[in-house]
Amino acid sequence: MSPSASFQRLTVPNSVRRPYDVQPVSDETVARTWRVTATLLVPTWIESAPGGGPPAKLEPKSRLPEQAAIYDGVPMVVRTHQYPGSADSYPVEPGHTLMELVSEVVAGEEPTSAVRALEVPVTTLLDLLSFQMGAAIGIEQMNAIDVTTPVAVGDSRTFHFWGGSPFGQFQRGVDMEAVRGQLLGEFPPSLGIEDERVAAALRWFVKALSTQFLHDQYLFLWIALEILCDATAFKVEEPSRCPRCGHETPECPSCGRPTTQRRQGQTMQGFIEQFGVSKADSSEMWKCRQIMHGRAQFQPGTGEEIGRLVQLLRAVVAAGLKSQLGLGTGNPPLVSASGLSIHPSLSLGGTSLITEDQLRPLVDA
Repeated sequence: MSPSASFQRLTVPNSVRRPYDVQPVSDETVARTWRVTATLLVPTWIESAPGGGPPAKLEPKSRLPEQAAIYDGVPMVVRTHQYPGSADSYPVEPGHTLMELVSEVVAGEEPTSAVRALEVPVTTLLDLLSFQMGAAIGIEQMNAIDVTTPVAVGDSRTFHFWGGSPFGQFQRGVDMEAVRGQLLGEFPPSLGIEDERVAAALRWFVKALSTQFLHDQYLFLWIALEILCDATAFKVEEPSRCPRCGHETPECPSCGRPTTQRRQGQTMQGFIEQFGVSKADSSEMWKCRQIMHGRAQFQPGTGEEIGRLVQLLRAVVAAGLKSQLGLGTGNPPLVSASGLSIHPSLSLGGTSLITEDQLRPLVDA
């Protein structure tokens, strides 16, 4: 089945640049125009032979064809990736190819302001495309260059490069000595884990170790935390309250039975605090957990503290697992509640010479 393009086809005329509708910039900021290029990792497909049957040549094609559109004044163009050298010099995952998403936006003086301005439209576009295709589109790298007019080919302008995605949705973390496990694995004395809930929590903890994406780690660890909490007798109960005035109703006026109910938020925060976490941090951890149910939105800017909270949560879950597995606190792994964590992404800033391609309009008028 051939993919269909739902946007305007790409045209890049060799003419002078034209201004697009611009986004408002604060009066305190000097407005600059930035040309931003994101290198995309896109799934591929192989076209069947005319009339059906196997293709004569196994030639993978991008499932994201060249196309262009303007969204709220921001032009976005998908085009074939411009390799700096031969295609072989840039290794790509099997079943994928590289494409470019080029945008132009008016923002502040720093290139990071262009990233902030484009985070919502770019991630929304890629989310919708990935959902439509049923396959994720990744960002391999990104760069931004100042193309504010007047500008000419050969001018030296501010340039910034990010290895990987600079957007918060793709935050990753590599902890430095925050998790110190036993160097050489040894067979345990027994494989018996009597409580299936503890075994499930262990699996989620290990699953969190297998990914660098911080949002994934947090969700996996929180699932493990709730399982561990349910495996204990710890719970916080309160009488029912009137949803309008907040008045407590300890007993049902009809049958006289207690109206006490388990309060999930207070229970989880109280369980966390048993491991030495402050009330302020347990509250932040609970707020971050609300992403799982949509009460806190998974959107740009969400979870700037997630790296720190992941370390706290992982330490709590590790301590809970050791307690349930009958391991002493000194047994590996030794998991710290705080420490240095780095985002494994290269970022370089400087200047670059303007090229003819960077001065062409992205979308034909």
